[in-house]
This record gives sequence, C-alpha cells and structure tokens, in this order.
Amino acid sequence: MVNTISEGDQNLVNLNYTSLLNAILKYLKNSQANNPYRISKNGKHLHINIDEIAYTLATKQDSKIEPPLSIWQGARVATTNFSESSRDNFVEKIREIRDYLQQYLELLLKEQNYDSLENFIRSFYKLLTEFQGNVNNKISLEYDFEKKYLGLSKQRLTLMQEDGDIPLLKFHRLTITIKNTKDIFDIQLKESIENYIHSQFEDDNNQDDLKDILDDLYKSRDQKDSDWYAIKRLMDTEAIAKVQRTAKIKYLEYLLEHIGTHSDAIYLELLIHRLKELERYLDDPDKTDGDYQVSYNGESFNIKEIFSCTKVFDKLPIIPRVDGSLGKIRDENKGELSFTFGLKLKFGGKIQTEEGKTVLDYNLELLDPDSERNQEELANESKRKGCVKRIIQIAVLYYFVFAGNNPSELGYNPNSDLDYNVIEKFEQNILPILKSSDKKRKKGLFKGIIKGIKQYNAHDKIDKLRTLLQSQIKIKKSRLWSSRAYPIQINIKKGVLETEASKIDKRNTFFRDGIREKAALKYISVGDATIDTSSLCYFSGDIKISEIGYFDTADNQAFSMEYSKIYVNTIPTILYPEESDRKSIKREFRERNLIIFAYQQERLKQNIFNGDNPKTEFIYRFVFSLLSHISLKNLLDTAQDKLNLRLFIPILRLHLGDKNNPLAEEVFFRSNFVVLSHLINDYHHSSSQGISVKKTNNFKIKNALASLYSVLPKKFVLNNNLSNPKIHKLAIIIVSSRECDRSWQGNYKISNLTAEVIKINRQQDGSIVVYTRKTISNHYNSRQIYQDPDVIVGEVDRLYQDGYRHILYIAKSPYSQTLNLTADDDLYFMSAPVIRNLKGNKEDLKIYPVLFDNYYVVSWRNIGRKSLYIQDAEELTDIVNDPTRQVAVFFNLFNGIKIGKPEERYYNGVISYSTLLNVYEQNIVDTGEIYADLINNDYGRGIKT
Repeated sequence: MVNTISEGDQNLVNLNYTSLLNAILKYLKNSQANNPYRISKNGKHLHINIDEIAYTLATKQDSKIEPPLSIWQGARVATTNFSESSRDNFVEKIREIRDYLQQYLELLLKEQNYDSLENFIRSFYKLLTEFQGNVNNKISLEYDFEKKYLGLSKQRLTLMQEDGDIPLLKFHRLTITIKNTKDIFDIQLKESIENYIHSQFEDDNNQDDLKDILDDLYKSRDQKDSDWYAIKRLMDTEAIAKVQRTAKIKYLEYLLEHIGTHSDAIYLELLIHRLKELERYLDDPDKTDGDYQVSYNGESFNIKEIFSCTKVFDKLPIIPRVDGSLGKIRDENKGELSFTFGLKLKFGGKIQTEEGKTVLDYNLELLDPDSERNQEELANESKRKGCVKRIIQIAVLYYFVFAGNNPSELGYNPNSDLDYNVIEKFEQNILPILKSSDKKRKKGLFKGIIKGIKQYNAHDKIDKLRTLLQSQIKIKKSRLWSSRAYPIQINIKKGVLETEASKIDKRNTFFRDGIREKAALKYISVGDATIDTSSLCYFSGDIKISEIGYFDTADNQAFSMEYSKIYVNTIPTILYPEESDRKSIKREFRERNLIIFAYQQERLKQNIFNGDNPKTEFIYRFVFSLLSHISLKNLLDTAQDKLNLRLFIPILRLHLGDKNNPLAEEVFFRSNFVVLSHLINDYHHSSSQGISVKKTNNFKIKNALASLYSVLPKKFVLNNNLSNPKIHKLAIIIVSSRECDRSWQGNYKISNLTAEVIKINRQQDGSIVVYTRKTISNHYNSRQIYQDPDVIVGEVDRLYQDGYRHILYIAKSPYSQTLNLTADDDLYFMSAPVIRNLKGNKEDLKIYPVLFDNYYVVSWRNIGRKSLYIQDAEELTDIVNDPTRQVAVFFNLFNGIKIGKPEERYYNGVISYSTLLNVYEQNIVDTGEIYADLINNDYGRGIKT
C-alpha cells in the first residue's frame, strides 16, 4: 500500500527516498559491478551478496546520497509519508531495482545452464523430510520431526486457599484508584483560578478583565488548541505515571511492614526515607524554578524537570518496577477510575550486555569524568545533552540515597543515617557546585560522590538489602500478606499560573508558556492526602497493594504433541558472518540446498555500527533491508506465479554474539529477517531464528531449531478427548501496530498494522492441529486503523467462507493510563467500529475480543512441562477488582473459562503472542467458554516467573 497522504494540516514530515533509490540503481547499472548472486561449485548454494552493495553505498567517500529526511522538522517518527515530488516515482524505482536484480540472477543462471528461474527453483527446493535427524552438538538444520512429545500436562489453578495451603505462584498487584470525574475537574479548576484572581490580584483594578479571560478559557476547555485543554491533557496523560513513581515508594513501605523485625531491614527503611526526602526537596513550595537550575558541560537543566519522569528511580540498584497493565475500570456511579498493574522488584544484579557490571557500577562509570564511556558520550554531539542529563540525575539521585555518616567512625550505626539531614547537606555541599560555572569543581564533585559511595560501603548495603528482599519474597508461607491502601492526592501546582496580570492580559491566558512540553511535568505532584496550600486543584485517590496467590488443584490432564504434515517444500536460508568458523559451516551445510547471505562483521562493527555516523548506518540498513527483501521476493513470486508453489523458508542466523551481549549489527540483522519472515508468511511460510556460533551445546541448538520450525503444524492429543465437542474449527487473529509517521505537534499518525492468523482444527480422531495460516501487514492513518482495517476485515471474510464461525481476536492491552479528561476510553483495535466491521452481516459469526498483557510471579516449585490455567471467572474477577464484572480473563486453551455471553463487548486477558503458537486444545461452547493458554514454560510469557 503506497501512502498518498501529504503533510497538509496533519503536521507529518515529508520524506524523499529518490536520492537513495537512484544511488542503488546507479550501482546496479554499473557495468563494472560484481554480480551480487553466485552459485557454489557444487550447485548447492545460492549466495546473495547484499552486504557488499549496502557497505559500498554507505561508505563511499564521495557519496552525495541525501537521506530521506534532511531536516528533522519536529518529527516524532517518519517513514512512509512521501513528499509530493517523490510519491509518484517511488514504486517505479522499486520496480526498476527489482528488474535489475532479476536480470543479474537470470544472467547467472544462464551461465550455469539453467534455462529459466522457475526451473532453477524446481531443482532447488527439497522436502522438509530430508532434514529429519537428531541434533548432535553441531549447528545444522537436522531436527527430529518424527518425535512424539509425551508427558505434557495441563494443571488447573485456583485463587481460593484451603487452610495450610502454600501457593504455587504468587504475585503483587498494584491498584490505583482516582476519585474525581472529568466534569468535577473542570469545575474545580475554574473555581481555583477564581480564588487565585481574588488572592493574587486583590488590589488590581483589572479583575473584571481577568475574569473575562477566565470565562473565555473555560468556554474553550474542550478545544484541542486551548491552554485549558493542554492542562487537562497534561493531567490526562501524565498523572498515572507520576502516581506509579509514588507507588514504588509505597511498595517499599509495604515490604518493610511485612518483613518486620530484621537486622538488615534498616537498609530498606533508609531507602524509603531518602526517596521521600528527595520528593520533599523537589516539591518544596518555597522554591522557584531558578533554585533548581544547574549546568554542566555547556548544558543547562532544571533538576525538578529532569526528575519528573517515572523511570528516573530505575537508575537505582534496587527499586520496584510497575510491569503489566491488567485492567482499567470506570465506576460511573462512584465517579471512580481504577487501574490495575503487576509489581516486581529490580535487584540490581549484573548487566549482561555491559560485561557483567552491576547497575551501581554501570551508572558510576558514566558519572566518572575520567571514564572512557563518559568522555566518548560527551564528545558525541548527538549524545552529549542526554549524557549530561543522565550524569546530573545520577549525581543527585545517588547522593540523596547513599550519602550518610562515615561507617569507619567509632560507634557508627546504620540507624544514625536516618537522622542525616540529606537536604541540608545537598544544598550546602552539592547544589552550589552544580550551579557554578567551574567545570573542574564539578568533575571533582562527581569523583567525590563515587569515592563516598565506595567508602561508605554502598555495595555491601545493597547486597544485604537484596538478600533480605529475595529471602522474604521467596519464602514459602501459607498465609498471604494482607493488603494495604494508601490515600493520595494528585496536585496541579499553583506554579503553572502566571503571576503578573500584564502577562495574563497580553497572552490572554492564566497558564505559563510551555505547558504543552514535557517540562510542564514539574507542575504535577503526588503526595499523601493532606492539605497542600501550593496546590491549585487536585484529584484524590488511593494506591492499594495486594499479594495474590495461585494454588494447586487436583484437576490435571496429560497430553502429547507431535509435528503434523511435514511434507512441505522448503528452501532453507542462512545468514552468517565471514569471520565465523567457515570450515565448520561448510562441512555441516555443504550438501544442503541453501540460500546464503554472508556479511563481514568486523568491518560493519568498525565502520557502520559504531555510532559515529547515523547517516552511514541508515544507508546500510535501508539498502540491505530493501535488497534482501526484493531478492527473496523475486524467487518466491516466481515459485508462486509460475509453479504454484507454497514454500517454507526457515531463516537461520548465525551470530558471533549472544542474546546477553548482542553485537549492534546482529541486532539489525535479527530485526530485518524477522520482518522478512513476517512478509513472506503472507503467502508462503517462514520463520527466523538466531544462534551464537560460540559456546553451543545440544540444548541451545535444539531450542533454536524448535523455534525455527515453530510455524509448522502441530498435533495435540489429550488422554481424554471431549466426547461431544461443540466446535471443530477456531481461528485466532493476533493484531498489533507501530507508529511509522507522526509529528510531536499532533495526534494524527500513520501506523503499520501487523497481524497473524492461526487455525486450530479438530480432526476426526479427536486430535487438534494448530498451525499458522498467514501473516498480514499494511499501513493506515490514525482514523482508519481503529475503525476499518480492511486487511483484517478481508481475512475474517475469508475465514468465514472457509467455515470458521468462531474467531478469537487478540490485541495487546493498550498502554492506556489516561484519566480520560480529554477523550473517551480508546480501546484501539477493540473499538466498536472495528468489531462491527469484522462481524459485518454474518449473524452466526462469533468474535471474541481479547486484550492481553503479562506480569511477573514468584514460583516455589519446578513447574515442569505444564500449562497452568484458571477456570473460574469468579476468581479471575478478583485479580482486577472489577466491580462491573467485565472480567479480566487468563485464557487457557485446555479448559473452559466462563466469561459471560459472547455479545458482551470486551474482555481483558493475560496471554502472550508466543504461547498462541503452542496452544493445545480449544472448545468454545454456547455460554461463551473459551480455552486458551495461560503459561507454557518452553515458550510462554503470559506470566513471567
């Protein structure tokens, strides 16, 4: 789909790919250019050398290639919104590139005595059965497709506890409830500004004029370009995120309360106390913006502003994290809005991608002015400002948390640090230096903070706190911790208002300039439910933390799994670095018919993916992505059009790095070939999987191959099949999207929609066959994608024609943490127009909309090869405290979950994309029972343990 959207009133940035495409065409037209295709001497391997073309174009010294976006122009993301001058010839040039690549390939085949491309393909593909074999500690494509996997089972869990039961799984739940409705907020804000006029401008003769300005502002409260709307939008989109930061401190208090008396609990108490002191310093009503202004290395920042983001605490070694959006519920009668999340603890372990550094050491390295990392980032113009911001954040945060009395002094006790006046010490010893222009003193300050952290045994204190928390969280106990609720207020500070009547009159608004920017976050604060004289208006609410346990039941059923219908035509594809053990690769793959993409890893690392030249990296990425796609598409289109072949293209990527320490270029190749696999699956079948050529073993190789072949049909047999199943055919559609064009100045956007269609069919013998039918992708503007995504509608029509009357329609739970002050609830792919368009006039079609997300649990036992599920919706209701009984469902494809009548609009679920490829059995009955997978240890991420 080619976008025909122009910038117009939508603020989208225009792109022009003409220069890049012309450069590719010039290279391909060059008579001196090497043929990118080559066939090995034994005729088994088709080499496609796209790496050389991409590298040459990216590093050409006299290159005059202009990037598609020459000026950033306020783009948040820009990809497909073509400029007027390039829109018409984009497709033409892509076709021209395709034709040249086709000519290169046909020229090679002619030299190799193939009379046509279709005859080459006919001789090149093989049946997948030829790859039957056992994994033998060597990287190859052999896999035991004939093996039947026995001993698998499904286990029903319950939230109901019997006396003395110890839960199998446990998680901590966060519920945030806000008690003001949007109408009350508008009224409260207006009344507060009226009071502000009377108090601030008591002696002003222009009070009537000010009241007129207020009336005009209030009338424009729902106009998107008004300041009033901007304030509401700020609260709408940022308030819950700010509450989450407060919730992290409350969660630490919750842990401290339930841990009770312990010698090392003082370190948890200190962490809580210091974070509260930092919040108190940042929210001091007697301070002005100038009091927080600091600078370093030519960059100036407001401490209050750079500490406004929710994740700033994540730089600490040990801190809670909010993971998993489990529900959003509005109670119109009470005027309340509740959000439910999962909680987990970050324990400050080693960062695998940073050579095993701890979180503390990693951040101190950036703070250290003598470190190579610090100097490299400050010298890089594109990274400098962000680096300075992080340095200031680390310096301030770490001082507030770790400063204290000297442990080497006689009679030192950690409890004495509770009396250490960290705000006073910060304002005396730290802030004046950060405000000064003396760069040398600032470097000395940062070194002093690092030295103090080491001298004051911060590592030892962190280790003790980590050990305490891990032991208490993981301790087996039959009695769950009691819930706790903490009243809160979300305040808009009076600082958001102008203080001079002349400015208010001149700008015709009471609000300060910049309220549409992130800096305005400093005007939002979250605190205890007390009177705050610095507050303009507020929301009241509470934070509730609960411990939820999952308990075993006797309901257990065994099943088996095996591959089904593996007589498919396949052309395996290999990507590997030239620096790898080529002899070993050649030995293992010599006699296999393969498509091979090779690349020179060392030169990419040195000259492309080193972070020095974003333009060079972009050109390489673009050229490699485009030409690798076209090269494969030329082959597959011929197979489809001339031979009517549907091929399986497994893409195995061999890497020098590993998942814990990936190389930058390998991250790109992973992304590129995952996208290619998705596009190929539109008609053919494909999957992509990487494996490190270093430190391989049978287990790693077997897991990688299992993932590589995961799209193949699988058959599941339960030991007691249903005698009278209500349904024999179920389709699953998983849909997602990602923005590809959007401006910072508006909400209009173009998004890339991606979807996958999975079919689950019950066979005559009662077994269940699960397989991926196809993938879908397209581009849509912000209106159409959430109203009428025609590629999804068309696929539902085809499924209906194929006899599918039940469709499980799944999308990730929207990252919806808004208060809906400026808009109604937006369920995106689950919007009413989308569901209506999917259903159309097909009265007997049942569509089950499901939202899913994941969260973390603690497990006390080895679960083994089991799928865990919860059947009773009454229990599931407890997870999200849903008073309206729009149930949040954990789907399990092994047994029924009653979720009410199918016509009820929305169900919020917890399920993962990957588990859907490994579902085992389904049955949907007339009452709306749905079977779906909750957790699968091999692939599942429905719940993370």
